[in-house]
Amino acid sequence: MSNMKLMICLINYDIEQNKLRTALAKRLQYFGFSRIQKSLFVGSIAPNNLRKLKVELKKMPWQENDKCMITIASKTAIENTFVINKSIKKELKSIANSPRVIIY
Repeated sequence: MSNMKLMICLINYDIEQNKLRTALAKRLQYFGFSRIQKSLFVGSIAPNNLRKLKVELKKMPWQENDKCMITIASKTAIENTFVINKSIKKELKSIANSPRVIIY
């Protein structure tokens, strides 16, 4: 296993255009994020990959009303998240308990 440390990120968005929304979802999945709601992804990512993702996001054809937010979450925040869905709770717990996750 690599010694590279990871950050837990939640990425949510509100995008009107289907094409852009689909492109964003595919990029997030490429970077290892899992969709937990229609417009919410969660995952762990290395700092250098997060920088790459942000560069890619800035280049996307955003419209004036489109929104995208990346939140870096602590292990404690993820562990204390109230969830009514066993599979999502299990996924969040798995991400939070990764030995490679660091808190920023």
